[in-house]
Amino acid sequence: MSRIEAFVSRLLVCLAIGGMPELTGHDRGVLHGGVAHARAMPQGELGGAGDYVGDPVSMEFQNAELRSVLRTFAEISGLNLVIDPQVTGTVDVALVDVPWDQAFDVILRANGLGYEADGTVVRIAPLTTLAAEADERRARAREQALAGELVVLARPLGYARALDLADLVTRTVLSPRGQIQIDDRTNTLIIADLQQHVGAAEELIDELDRPEPQVQIQARIVQASQDYLRELGVQWGVAGRVAPEIGNTTALAFPNRGGVSGRAGGVQGPAAAGADPRAVRTEDSGTAVDLGPAAPSASLGLALGAIDGSLNLDLVLSAAESDGHVRILSNPRITTQNNVEAVITQGDQIPIQTVANNTVTVTFRDAALRLAVTPQITTAGTVIMRIEIGNDFADFSRQVNGVPPIVTQSASTTVQVADGATTVIGGIYESARTRSNRRVPGIHRVPILGWFFRGRAERRRTDELLIFLTPRVVR
Repeated sequence: MSRIEAFVSRLLVCLAIGGMPELTGHDRGVLHGGVAHARAMPQGELGGAGDYVGDPVSMEFQNAELRSVLRTFAEISGLNLVIDPQVTGTVDVALVDVPWDQAFDVILRANGLGYEADGTVVRIAPLTTLAAEADERRARAREQALAGELVVLARPLGYARALDLADLVTRTVLSPRGQIQIDDRTNTLIIADLQQHVGAAEELIDELDRPEPQVQIQARIVQASQDYLRELGVQWGVAGRVAPEIGNTTALAFPNRGGVSGRAGGVQGPAAAGADPRAVRTEDSGTAVDLGPAAPSASLGLALGAIDGSLNLDLVLSAAESDGHVRILSNPRITTQNNVEAVITQGDQIPIQTVANNTVTVTFRDAALRLAVTPQITTAGTVIMRIEIGNDFADFSRQVNGVPPIVTQSASTTVQVADGATTVIGGIYESARTRSNRRVPGIHRVPILGWFFRGRAERRRTDELLIFLTPRVVR
């Protein structure tokens, strides 16, 4: 058996099992560019300069017929060549000491030709012809694969929704002839397709239609606030008058009587208790300096006056201090399926009235704490949680026409937590500190005496929202 015949025999065995033989140096020199590839190749896939190991040849053709030149290569290499009737043209080459397989490839590329193997025969044809034949073979194979009777399978689902799986099964395993119908009442997939595709669809459904683990989410919501207020203030009341009934007159016809009193606040001091009933209303002792706290917790008063009531003077020193702490704890729990959002809401609805065309309309706006969690169980046993938090509450200290504004706080995050572990969502923290001074212009600058003509208030407030989440997988 010649070396060419031995190579062809090994090639046939490898083609039968889907592989290619390992080429020896002589094999490559004889068959490179032909049987070794056993398929039609576009020009860009032919061997490069470093891949040619055929025996060197020298040839010179001028206006030679292409088919004759190819038959020359059959004689050089010993290949069984079949030349397609569409192969025509002429060859003009001048090659000196060039590997014969390189010369063969160059001539094929120059004329738009390719090759394929059929047993021990190498067929040479135009690349377009080989590509069209390959497309036709693939189309014929598809037609054969789609031939046959359709089989109908009714598959009820136990856990998955038929609507969710229908599109996935259609795009994944069904043939172009396959169809899926859905029966929502019984949650059933009705599949019509070729037998092999129906079997593949049933295997895929068996894999997907299984119970999903659930996740129990325990939330502990802590709202803590602290409010501290301290106020210091002073109130001065004064009244002075001249009147005939007290023997203190101006000795003039006009003005025969007169009075000076404070007007910054209400009546206070002896006049407030009716100590001098002879005084008219405008002569009562009133507050001249009103810098006291709104709700004092301690006060000290001093009242001075003349025996005839011509002059009254009173002083009130007031102080207030308050310190409040509030803590609200909520402990809601909710169970949801894997990859299904769970929502917890706790709060109030604030009624809001609007008047239009003499019609009163009442709408309600939520002022609530809202927690939305979507759990995802990982293969490692941890839980990934996509969390959205919203804390809306009414601020009645700034209400307008009886309607309080809604203060909004929100956060969005994604965390990964071990099964049964607790994570802390870093809440929302607010801190406010205000300090105000009220005083009488000018006089408050007088050393020592100025302290009796000023009021001071200081307030500190903190609000904190903390959320603790604990996921537990329920299998």
